[in-house]
Parts: sequence; structure tokens; C-alpha cells
Amino acid sequence: MEARIFSPFSRLWRKSDDECLLENDAIVLQHEEHSLEVDEKCFVDRNAHHKMEESSRTNTADSTGDEFTTINLQEDTARPPYSVTGEVSVTTEVTSPAAKRVAFLGMTLCVISSLFISSAALLIKLAESIPSLEITFIRLTLQLVFSLPPMIFFKDKFIHPWNKSKFLLLRGVTGVTGMALSIYAVKHMPLADQRVIFYTSPVYTAILGRIFLKESVSKFDAVAILSTIGGVVLIARPTFLFGSLGEASKSEKVWFPTLLAVVSAICHACSIVLTRKISKEVGSRVVVFYVAVVGTIISLIASLISNFGFKFPDCRTHDALYVLGAGALGYGGQLLVTKALTLEKASIISLLRTTGIAFSFVLQLIVLHVVPDGLSIGGAILVLLCNVSIFIKKFLDKKNSHAKASNNT
Repeated sequence: MEARIFSPFSRLWRKSDDECLLENDAIVLQHEEHSLEVDEKCFVDRNAHHKMEESSRTNTADSTGDEFTTINLQEDTARPPYSVTGEVSVTTEVTSPAAKRVAFLGMTLCVISSLFISSAALLIKLAESIPSLEITFIRLTLQLVFSLPPMIFFKDKFIHPWNKSKFLLLRGVTGVTGMALSIYAVKHMPLADQRVIFYTSPVYTAILGRIFLKESVSKFDAVAILSTIGGVVLIARPTFLFGSLGEASKSEKVWFPTLLAVVSAICHACSIVLTRKISKEVGSRVVVFYVAVVGTIISLIASLISNFGFKFPDCRTHDALYVLGAGALGYGGQLLVTKALTLEKASIISLLRTTGIAFSFVLQLIVLHVVPDGLSIGGAILVLLCNVSIFIKKFLDKKNSHAKASNNT
């Protein structure tokens, strides 16, 4: 029964892994072909050199007779019969169909993940009678239940060395913190506004790189950071800046959930970096499993010590079904984006995840019947343009670095 349920997923997973292996094999074969060509050329040149030496020695022996025996052997051995001056630099770029399919699969999984996560946020918005911490606990418990059968089926390891486990535990802490804050923000501010702030994480990644990795922040990065802050301000619309417009456009004060949404985006940026670091070593299913285990423990303790405690869903509503659906979609979204990070670059995945902004606006309009105002749309456009510009800058920097490296060689 278990094999019938998970066999389609296992075939898709193994197909993507096989395509990754084909891509690596193509790289190895191209390097081997180049090395064979170089060896063959060296062999031909060495034979030609030996023939030239033999002919010169024969001519010398004919002209000098017995003086040939007085050749200084030290000079002959000090000079190798074959020498190469200069360096040979080979840059191999694989654009095989298998590599293109792997990259396209990663981007497709990322877009589907954004749709799943936006739909899960919508269901959380609809579950009004359940506290945020309880929703976090239920979601992570369902994620734990969903992640166990695939790990057993694929025979993944549950326990890893400390040099890997510490990053898994840290990924779990950042994941549950970001999820809890994001759920609270979803329940206390408009859905599309929360998702826009959530997708400001690429900008915070640059800030974290400057603080922890001592990476330089260019003027372009500073402008992108300021533009993102401007987009968040347009969404939050604090009254000390917008006056009566900020009060009239909001039915409740949203500065606190907006602040929590920003912290959630920072936690998400940390999670992206950690996932990219460890997912190729331990596997995407293991990462999702550890997030569920650590998150379930933390959210349970937080729910017990909080003032809200546990509340049963209102029987007159469909809140229980909403939470179950949000848990299933959230698990699917995390699994897909974790797998996408193993197939495609983190910068491209971060950019494609911003498609969740469009999904959130559409779902808010169709399901909640809430029309976004001009300031929210302007803030969303600012954030989206910042993410696109950051991606373009990374692409151009990488292209220029490759061009400089090729010119130096």
C-alpha cells in the first residue's frame, strides 16, 4: 500500500536525481575528452622532438667523429626532452538538454511552491477562531506526520553527525520563528500586504551577508534596501507619515503585525541560506523533517505558556478543515521549494518565489473580495522591482567575473 501511494513521487524524485547525475557525467566526459586530446598532442610532440634530437646527434657524429663521446650529459639531462611554457586554461560550460530540464524543473517546483504557500496563508486567514501559536503547532505536527512516510520509504537517515545536525537544528529554529510570526501577521493584516513584506527576504539576505559574512554592500544594494523599506512603509502607512489617510485606510493598527512580518522575512532569509547549505548533503526530506520536529516542540511549549492556550475550533465553522488544508499545503510548499533549491540557484529561486505576491493579490480579490488600494499596489511594485533588480545585478556581476577570468587566462 505504501509503495502504491509514494511510487509516483519516488519516480519523479529519482528522475530529477538521474538528470543531475547525467549533467555531472557530461562535465566529466568533456574534461576526459579534453585531457585525451592534450595527451595525444603531447605524445606527438614528444616523438617529433625525439626524432629531431636523433637526427641532430647523427649529423653531429658524422661531422665530429669521436668527439661525440664528449657530450656533456649534465646539460642533456638538465634540459627535459619536452617542456611546455605557459598555462592551459579550460572553461567548460555544459548546456546539455539534461541540465536545462533540471533547471526548468527547479523553477517549476518553485512557482508551484509559491502557489501552495499563498493558498495556505489564505486558509489561515479564514481560520479566525484558532490562535496563531496553535495553528503553528498544528501545521508543524501535520508536517511531521507527512514527512515520516517518505523518509521511511526512501530510507533516509534520521540522525546525522553534529557538523550537519547543528545546521538542521538552526534551520528548524529559524523556520518555526518565521512561520509563527508570519501566521500572526496574516491573521492581523491584509493577506496581500503580508505576503509582499514576506517576499522582501532577498534584501535582508544582503544585510545579513554584510553583518555575518563581512560582505561588501554596494551603492546599488543600499538603494535596493531603501526602496524595499519604502515599499513596506507604503503598505503599513503609519499615521505619523500619512496622517488621516493612514487612519482611514486601516480598520486597525497594523504597525505591530507589519513589524512581525518584517522579522518573519528576516528569518526566512536565514532559512534560505541554511537550506542551500545543507540540503545537498542530507536531502530535502530530512531538512523538512527536522524543521517539523524542532518546530513542533517549540510551538507546543510556546502555546502552553502563552495566555491563549489551546482552543478547540468553533464547530459552527470550517476552521478545522482550513487548518488541516493549510498544514498539507504548507508541507507541500516547503518540500517543493527545498527540492527546487537543490536543482537551481538560490538567487533564481528567491526571485521566482515573488510570484506569490501575484497569487496573494488574486486570492484576496477572488476569495476575500478585498480590493487592494493604490498604496498597497505601489508598495508591492517597489518590492518586486527591488527583487528583480537584485537578480539582474547578480547575473551581470557573475557574467563580468567570468569575462575577467577568461581575459586573464
